[in-house]
Amino acid sequence: MKNIILLVLLFSVWACNAPKKEKAQAAASEPTKIPIAIESFYQAFNTGDTTAFLNVAAPDFTDKMQEVPSADGGKGGVVFAIKAFRTGFPDLKIEIEKIWRDGNSYVCKTRISGHNTGNLFGMPATQKSVSFSAMDAFEIANDKIVKLWHIEQLDKMKQQLAN
Repeated sequence: MKNIILLVLLFSVWACNAPKKEKAQAAASEPTKIPIAIESFYQAFNTGDTTAFLNVAAPDFTDKMQEVPSADGGKGGVVFAIKAFRTGFPDLKIEIEKIWRDGNSYVCKTRISGHNTGNLFGMPATQKSVSFSAMDAFEIANDKIVKLWHIEQLDKMKQQLAN
């Protein structure tokens, strides 16, 4: 008798939760729409058009990865990075491989690739190709990037340029 009661209880729990699981799985499998601000951020790197970034950076934009906060919140640092990477890798391409969303926060796993045919941060061109990953986290408000966190596999990039 205990086995039958346990079986009925387990079936009841499963029956009550099964639709929720299916709904959660369906929601998890739906692709996250990429906000225009994030598309513009990567477009700036892919084209070298720094205004694509500046147009979507909020007035109170903050690059949270800065060691010493700058008066412009780090906008100048991002513009410098765009120009430096485009100089070193004129064919630079950043592709979003995966994106996650939680409210107005987004995390993007990206693949960065290019051929080093120009000076890169003062180093002469190596004529070598690179491919490495990065993770970027964005806080978006009113279609603008308010906060940015980022980490790139720069050691992997340097290793590929050295070999």
